Amino acid sequence: MEARRGETGTGLPLRSSTLWMTWSVTSSAQGAAVAGYTTFDAVPAGLTLPPGLAGPMPSTVAPHVAAVALFGTPDNWFLDLVDRNAPPITVGPLYAAKTIQLCAPGDPVCAPGGLDRAAHSAYKSNGMALQAADFVATAVARTPSSD
Repeated sequence: MEARRGETGTGLPLRSSTLWMTWSVTSSAQGAAVAGYTTFDAVPAGLTLPPGLAGPMPSTVAPHVAAVALFGTPDNWFLDLVDRNAPPITVGPLYAAKTIQLCAPGDPVCAPGGLDRAAHSAYKSNGMALQAADFVATAVARTPSSD
């Protein structure tokens, strides 16, 4: 799902000066992991970034991001299954207050003890995509315009 200039999908208009990040609902939590890691303050000690990655977004970007919506953010147990060296996904302080993290009940990626694989694919139909859209639209509506 992509928010385009001039529309939010919830009936609220966007100002032309608003910077939007594309967010999507996928069957995997990779996007949530990447978005979470990019909001870190710094690269965690001992973590080697893959070639071509520079690390978290510069702090100068944060004032231009009105909201972050994460779906199925991998919890530490799941991360350990995938990569024992992966740092926990913690949204940095510049983004924490403007982030919504949604985890479907039973989602094995983000809910401790979750065993319902279908839950991880249900974000587009379980109401959480609309919940995220409302959160983002509200954040954009209260963000001062730089026009």
